[in-house]
Amino acid sequence: MVPDLPRIPYSLEIPQDAHNLLVTLAVEVGLVGTGAFLWMLAIAFVQAWRINQVADRQAKILSLGLAAGLGAMLVHTLMEITIGQGFITLVFFTYLGLLDAIARFTDE
Repeated sequence: MVPDLPRIPYSLEIPQDAHNLLVTLAVEVGLVGTGAFLWMLAIAFVQAWRINQVADRQAKILSLGLAAGLGAMLVHTLMEITIGQGFITLVFFTYLGLLDAIARFTDE
């Protein structure tokens, strides 16, 4: 009664992550951890905006470039999680640290 159907030529695997950083963070560290991550990013972008308002031209260009790099990484993580890889994580948190350092130096 049931026809002989061809077999699927590839194996069906369960994905290890959700292919979206925010969903993966919400599942792995909960809403509190996701909120802390988003709060950290919000502070970084507010610092970049504040630097752009009060600093000299060189600091403005550097802070806007770092903020654009962070934004590009975040847009990319909406489709694929690369922030968990070693080098990308190093670059991501280096950008955050540089933005904080520029903000502290412009406050002085």
